[in-house]
Amino acid sequence: MMHYYPAPAKINRFLRIVRQEDNGYHYLQTIFQFISLTDTLGFELRTDDQIVADYHNEFIHEGNDLIVKAIRLLQAKSGRTTGVTITLDKHIPMGAGLGGGSSNAATALMAINELYGLHYSSETLQALGRTLGADVPIFIYGQSAWAEGIGDQFIPMMPEESEQYLIVPPIAISTQKVFQSEHLARNHPMLPQSPDQPYLNDCISAIVALYPQMGHYLTQLTNIGVMPKITGTGACIYIDVPTESQMARLMDLANLEGWQVLPFKTLNRSPFHA
Repeated sequence: MMHYYPAPAKINRFLRIVRQEDNGYHYLQTIFQFISLTDTLGFELRTDDQIVADYHNEFIHEGNDLIVKAIRLLQAKSGRTTGVTITLDKHIPMGAGLGGGSSNAATALMAINELYGLHYSSETLQALGRTLGADVPIFIYGQSAWAEGIGDQFIPMMPEESEQYLIVPPIAISTQKVFQSEHLARNHPMLPQSPDQPYLNDCISAIVALYPQMGHYLTQLTNIGVMPKITGTGACIYIDVPTESQMARLMDLANLEGWQVLPFKTLNRSPFHA
């Protein structure tokens, strides 16, 4: 029997780069908030020990498949070898700053923990998830939070939930390239913890330097009277609900530039934990 689980996207309400640590990682501050855009993962336990990924997605391959890697992590920790068939209904764009791959990995860890009957705690799963990616733990944590460190130290926080629009440009951005960029400023003061922290993103200078088209998109959106906000290292941009005239101009731009424009709602609790 196939069991289905949601894997939500997230946005960063702001992103501060405080410093680069001696180990090469960056000390960040951000607020993570989930959004209503989700992937759906299906898992069915098998009678053999094979992991069969039935994704029908040309962009996911053995090298970047965090779902299978997550299952193998749980198998290695638990000693369980029961095989799994996996399906994936993919809606979250890749390389977009929405945490889609990390969310898929987190959902796999939580779902297989349940289906195997392992009863590992959230903290244990977060520690496993951290080895797959810095954004994986927030999806296991399951609620909006102020985050620090590499983005894995959480303080519960309830920013306002609201309707927004997501702009998905035809660009995939490499987080690694952004954080390695000479254009990334790495020395900013710490911000006071507040759910009302105004938007800022210290990665924008590096994003625009590496991907000049992103600067063009931000200018176009500002010119129609909306405030564009890049989530994480991009490429997705979110905006408040536009006026009727702004929406008409936005859709003209979307048709011209090849953007997807998607309505969404911000959520303070992950649909997995609802």
